[in-house]
Amino acid sequence: MAARALIAVLLLVAHAGGLVNHVRARFRALRLGARSGFDARSRQCRASGSSGTWPPTASLALVAGVPAPIARRASGPFFEGWAIRAVDAALGVVMVIIGSFRAAGEPRFTSHLLVLQHHPPGAHPLGPGSRTGGRVAQVLMGGDDVRIRSRRARTPFTAPGADGRPADFEWRILVGPAAGGSLAVDATRAWANFSLRGLGVHVAAVGRAPWNPHARRTGPEGWMRHVGALLPCRYFVHSLGSRGAVAVRIDRPPWPGPGTGAAARLNGRAELRAEHALVHVEGNYGRLFPAGWSWVHAIAPRARGSAERTSLLAVGGLFQIAALTTRTWIIAFRHSGGRAWDFRTTDGDRVREVRQSCNGSLHVDARSRDGRRRLAFAISAPRASFGAPIYVPTATGFSASPGCTEAHGATLNIRTYMRATVRPRAVERRAGATLQPVRGAARAEAGGSDGWEPAGSHTLRLATLEFGGAYTCAAGGH
Repeated sequence: MAARALIAVLLLVAHAGGLVNHVRARFRALRLGARSGFDARSRQCRASGSSGTWPPTASLALVAGVPAPIARRASGPFFEGWAIRAVDAALGVVMVIIGSFRAAGEPRFTSHLLVLQHHPPGAHPLGPGSRTGGRVAQVLMGGDDVRIRSRRARTPFTAPGADGRPADFEWRILVGPAAGGSLAVDATRAWANFSLRGLGVHVAAVGRAPWNPHARRTGPEGWMRHVGALLPCRYFVHSLGSRGAVAVRIDRPPWPGPGTGAAARLNGRAELRAEHALVHVEGNYGRLFPAGWSWVHAIAPRARGSAERTSLLAVGGLFQIAALTTRTWIIAFRHSGGRAWDFRTTDGDRVREVRQSCNGSLHVDARSRDGRRRLAFAISAPRASFGAPIYVPTATGFSASPGCTEAHGATLNIRTYMRATVRPRAVERRAGATLQPVRGAARAEAGGSDGWEPAGSHTLRLATLEFGGAYTCAAGGH
């Protein structure tokens, strides 16, 4: 593993010759940090990815229960952020996003972000004028408006520890329209409680579902986590599907008019509750967000009397690795029948996409490096179901121009394939030269003409499709 990481670093440096001195300096810093017991990773941003989806020069540590600032070297901009997404068949989708940003040269966070979303089944769009109950509320806050308590000093509060243990922190709003709201994460739980502009959200998730239960130090980045100093955007998934209780409070009817379906039942009611929601929790941190990205998440709400669960997490876009900007994908497919498939372009897996952000659709075909596993998915949502732009971190702070747009009622179709005989890579490339929409690809492969045998198909509703940065329709994304 270490050799593999070293080879990757050398290749990157070879392509970006100017990085040699930077890498040497970084390794010297790491050695000095190790000798002094200082976590040198805290000196460098590392952030995630939804090809994008979040940083301080000052962290807070708990000393006898009192948060104390840790002096850190001020350098470039830095961001951190967390997202909690809860799904229930009756209640719909609830999403909470928090973010903290430190401007270049500043010793502490200079701004913070809170985003709340609720999407009942069948609701769209998320914004004023909707008669179907979907709502979004977001607010920007000053650096002193939020208090962060972290039990691990000198590291980003998002980052897992060197021993693989997850983050342990509380993010609490002190003043402003959402004062008193908080989000907290520890080794086994995640919970959020916020109220903003007529929308109140409470999520309590237990039973962390790590990326790999048998290797808890692993995560979406794979072996690339070993070259963290070269990654300006880092990605950590706390849980792929915890059990959770969710409550949505409405201070007033969502919108005038009767609405339809679940929205009509919600209209005029003070609160909706779900005791058996499934909850996804992830974090991002670093100095530079991707230039453009797609993010997909879906998890089958638990049916009464059934233990079956299916989920898909996919993020791809224009990531920066060292001085190179590359199209990178990370895909995680989980099925309770025992299937746990990961695809990473950094592992040599091949991923092809057809992205049409202005039409609200994305088709992806992923094939493993060894040629034995294939996953194809298609996700789509009506263009009108994408809400107003959401703030994302940039080099100068949070911005909604173009930001990102999300649809939470998308339909996701997944097909999986396997084959026992591996074809030569040259033949494989010719056979898969043109990416078909998932349904067309399924028909083409049904006869097994190139050795692929269907292994399963799944349709998940209440999926989230997000386009960000250069991938948004407003920015000219296709």
